[in-house]
Amino acid sequence: MDLSLREPLTRKDRNRMTLHPCMAANQHTVHRSIHSKILDIRVTRVDAAHDLPVHGIYEIVTLGKHYYRPIGAEPVDVGDAIKTTINETIDATVFDRWRVDSTYRPQNLATWGSRRGVDPGTLKHAVLAKDATPIAEAIPQPGAAQNLPTTLN
Repeated sequence: MDLSLREPLTRKDRNRMTLHPCMAANQHTVHRSIHSKILDIRVTRVDAAHDLPVHGIYEIVTLGKHYYRPIGAEPVDVGDAIKTTINETIDATVFDRWRVDSTYRPQNLATWGSRRGVDPGTLKHAVLAKDATPIAEAIPQPGAAQNLPTTLN
């Protein structure tokens, strides 16, 4: 069988290719070993801040108070400009964690939910922070009718 690199392999050629006998004998064992190791993986949440020795110093300096950045903050007039956030989103994994972990209730996410009139535990998709619109609905789809002029003037 000639398998030159100039021609693509056909299905018939691929089916006739064989492994070295040593590799063929171990193929099933290696696959099972890798598969069993993948199934044995346990996921645990790690809080890096609490694992570091400097965490105690941080707690003392901040007097134990944590900063929770406002999510979906309203625009603020700062004199000669308006300060606002643009395209701020909240990922679906945040809402998944809210549902799964009853100890996960960040103040800023709870405040955002009450301001927007939504329960974070009921959301299943990534949303825009400004109005809790699912991102899939907020992005214009290709081919969708848009209010564009049909002629140029």
